[in-house]
Amino acid sequence: MTNSIEVFDNTPFDSIKIILNGAIIASGENITSIIASYDTLPAEIVVEFTPEWRRPKIRLNEHLINWVLAKVQFEQYCFKLSMPESFEVFANNYLERDIFFRVEHFKDQLEKSEQFYDKYIGTNNLYPNLVAEIKTLISKNE
Repeated sequence: MTNSIEVFDNTPFDSIKIILNGAIIASGENITSIIASYDTLPAEIVVEFTPEWRRPKIRLNEHLINWVLAKVQFEQYCFKLSMPESFEVFANNYLERDIFFRVEHFKDQLEKSEQFYDKYIGTNNLYPNLVAEIKTLISKNE
């Protein structure tokens, strides 16, 4: 499966490079967005850019990601991201961290009810029949 990474910001980068396992796979100057595709996993992705001290937005396979949940290591002029053996593994780890941080945020307010988890955490779906019906409709349209 081909994967993609997009790095973008409102202000143009003077220069930007996407490096995959030590090899430059995309670069540009005076641009606000850069996209690169890659097939190699696992992978170490490094994105170097100027000017320094920026926090650009990142999309992996067209999904906007959160820096903390994705475990992105930010430095003065670059960021680093480790991708596991598949995007599905990355997505599952990302979701687990998302749920963990949501529970941690609400830990003093937890009602320990399914309605609370459904509303604030996004787990324990209270409408399994409706979800199954929606999934069926989606799969018919694919």
